[in-house]
Amino acid sequence: MKYENCCIDDSADLLKLLIKYGADVNVCDNDLWTPLHAAATCANLDICKILIENNADLLAVNTDGNMPYDICEDELCLEYIESEMASRGVTQQTIDIKRSETEFRMLDDLKDHNGATLLHIAAANGYNSVIEFLLFDVHKAIARGAPIIDPSLNEKDNDGWTPLHVATFWGHQRAIELFLEAGAEIDLRTKNEETVIDLCDDSDVREFIIQKSKEIETEQEQKKAAAKAAAAAAVMQSKLQLVSSSNNSLNNGSIKGNNSSSRSLKRTSTGVSRSSSVRRSSFREKEKAARKLETSFKEFIYASEAQENS
Repeated sequence: MKYENCCIDDSADLLKLLIKYGADVNVCDNDLWTPLHAAATCANLDICKILIENNADLLAVNTDGNMPYDICEDELCLEYIESEMASRGVTQQTIDIKRSETEFRMLDDLKDHNGATLLHIAAANGYNSVIEFLLFDVHKAIARGAPIIDPSLNEKDNDGWTPLHVATFWGHQRAIELFLEAGAEIDLRTKNEETVIDLCDDSDVREFIIQKSKEIETEQEQKKAAAKAAAAAAVMQSKLQLVSSSNNSLNNGSIKGNNSSSRSLKRTSTGVSRSSSVRRSSFREKEKAARKLETSFKEFIYASEAQENS
């Protein structure tokens, strides 16, 4: 492969020539190695720069599950690649999701002729351990143990049934619970305009679905409220610290003025009453200004809070 040769041999001129005439910088070999993989593992910094400047995929995954930065052992080269990843907003979650794309494509490829996924099949048979694995264990690689809503969770078969529709129709309550906890939507309709509730013949199961959905919704609202309260508390704390800092600055300035006044009185014996009178007046003006500033700032805080709460 021409790309591989110039990336390994550090032939920058040849690489630029290939790019100039339209060569794909993300072409893969049989092991899904891209030119950037080759350049990174060979510590060819200049080649890496040329490739990345020409939109090389920083998150390309080879058959071993490695991205270019995974196999880069050169410190300067690695630092450059990671800085480019950071500048593009790549996070650890982005990396984990990208690594798992192959797994999800494999799961998607396992649909049967009716469009049923593994989740549909597990839901129909009540295979709870399989459902738990597909919903939660697979996602550990993505969210460090926290489940996320995978598209296949609400994916429909050829009749418009989601896995939750299937589990409900067959009355598998534990499977229903797992789907709801993972974020399955209960309002989705089949091709016959049937919701999950419409397909449920068991009144107890129907009541369970409704109650469980309400519990999850309430829990989510409580989490949002708690997060909002925490954010508001942090803002208030920041404002109070700002007020305190402002007062301290004003008080320190007043004290310095008072000391200066005392030194002035000691240095001169004539015009004492005049100088002390002027300084006392100045001192009072500073105190008034400090109180006025504090009052104005508090009014600003109250107005801001009122606006946030409205």
